[in-house]
Amino acid sequence: MIALGGIIGAGLFVGSSAVIDTVAVAQLRMRRQLERESPERLKVRMWLYPWLTWASIVAIVAIVASMAFVNDEATRAYLVPSLISLAIVVAVAFGRERLPGRRTSPAAGRRRGTTATA
Repeated sequence: MIALGGIIGAGLFVGSSAVIDTVAVAQLRMRRQLERESPERLKVRMWLYPWLTWASIVAIVAIVASMAFVNDEATRAYLVPSLISLAIVVAVAFGRERLPGRRTSPAAGRRRGTTATA
């Protein structure tokens, strides 16, 4: 029987891994944009950019993927639902971003001449 604590722990691990990877990908995209548009705003330099960011993304994906090959029924039992729920969350996030008339950031509103309300 699978322990509830193990399932919750694995779900949190897969979920937190996805959050860390999302932050890393956002850092890659946004820093590249910031370097192109206004490099003077970069106050803190990251060591080994972008190689360290790519290495962390690859390492986290490899760890989560290796969970599928562990010879343990419990590990696979909570990995699949965690990945399915992660896929649903990502699909909803991309779907919400693509809705017509949806503003994704306050900066987008400033470019159109409107202001964001809190």
